[in-house]
Amino acid sequence: MRKISILLMCVMVLVLSACNDKSKSSSNDKNGEEIESDQVSFLKEEPKWDIQYGVDEEYNFNGLNVLLEDINFSTYEDTPQIGIKIKYENRGHGSFEVYPGQASIKLDSGEELSVTDVSFTKEEGSSKISDKGDTFTATYAWNLSYSDIPEIKKVEISWDDYQVSGDDILDYKKFNGVYELED
Repeated sequence: MRKISILLMCVMVLVLSACNDKSKSSSNDKNGEEIESDQVSFLKEEPKWDIQYGVDEEYNFNGLNVLLEDINFSTYEDTPQIGIKIKYENRGHGSFEVYPGQASIKLDSGEELSVTDVSFTKEEGSSKISDKGDTFTATYAWNLSYSDIPEIKKVEISWDDYQVSGDDILDYKKFNGVYELED
């Protein structure tokens, strides 16, 4: 019986170490900057934004203050990127769940971006905003496939925010903004 127990423990150690090796190889660290996945390269650090548009669009959704601060572009990486900076603050007594990282973006070049194109995420706070005074701040970047940044003059961004009670959705607001970018 003792031999079987030792054998089982050895097998478990081998299985666990094999699982650990697989997770290391799937998150390939390339020059300390990117992690490769099947769909897109994820940056570890926020892109350097060389073109910035201060949008400062603010609205209130049942006590949730939402501020879209900036739309940014980066041409420093091999793949050009578009990014947004957003802030949420619960100024009421409701509970909310917000998902701006799942935004859909349409450019006047015809290119459409979704959550599968996200290349960078920086979030401070929880996307589940429950108590008055809770905040959530985020920066997201999406890889552009074929759009030439200097030619982009119009950006449409949309996502859903939800007012919740436990697992129940009480209300939702579709954020949809269309922005004319000026030189």
